[in-house]
Amino acid sequence: MVLLAIETATHTCGAAVCVDGNVVAENHMHRPRAHAQHLTPIIEDVLTRASVDHSEIDVVAVSKGPGSYTGLRIGVSTAKGWAEATGADLIGVPTLEALAATVTPHASEGEVVCAALDARRDEVFAAAYRMREVVGDGEKTHPHPWTGRLKLQAAASAMNVKELPDWIGVKKARVRVIGTGAAKVEPVLRSVGIKVRVVPDVVSRPSAAWVARCALEMVGRGQKAEPKTFEPMYLKAFHVG
Repeated sequence: MVLLAIETATHTCGAAVCVDGNVVAENHMHRPRAHAQHLTPIIEDVLTRASVDHSEIDVVAVSKGPGSYTGLRIGVSTAKGWAEATGADLIGVPTLEALAATVTPHASEGEVVCAALDARRDEVFAAAYRMREVVGDGEKTHPHPWTGRLKLQAAASAMNVKELPDWIGVKKARVRVIGTGAAKVEPVLRSVGIKVRVVPDVVSRPSAAWVARCALEMVGRGQKAEPKTFEPMYLKAFHVG
């Protein structure tokens, strides 16, 4: 199976190709307002490096939000176009799930991963996941063991940071915070006694490779979207008073 993954929900503009469960090529650019100009060349680059023809694509996966309005529109419209042109299935991967998945190889069972994106003012887009034990013996027995470790703890939401402690619903578990909203989330959770570890910026950027790995889980569950009706998940933030 050949899967093309696209990530444009934040300043990151990227694509990855996954062949038979393995990411074989990926390319990312971390620059604001670069998506419209650079996304298609990036896609063509990863397909070329993976030696994959357009006609060989079976699945197109896209980071569906929440995130940047413009970035999401570009990514989703591009993914829909590729799916319709190639006849591939379309899958929308929650952006915060793919972001949380990036730390799963290093997180311990029982830890909570809070993926948070800055939504301006005192608001964030956030979702939280509790870590399950590793599935099988790593990749020897499971093609995508790390994404299978995520169990939803608190559903994706747009909120004022003051709402975070009640929303996340944990008191004793260690929480890893990842994403552009981490600077807002960390002090609020620490203020109520939650042990917080912030994932460094260098490893906390959204990645098309992890969009691909999350999409593999969704393929296994038979999930797919209808290109004609599929839309981004915006979760527009609620602005207080």
